[in-house]
Amino acid sequence: MALCQRIVDQHGGHIGVDSELGQGSTFYFDLPTA
Repeated sequence: MALCQRIVDQHGGHIGVDSELGQGSTFYFDLPTA
């Protein structure tokens, strides 16, 4: 996850996670358009 964070940061994006006990986690990221 740390590597993903670095890559997304270098491209000016954001990364996050939503977690629900007993349901799992959803990881997401967004990057600016060119």
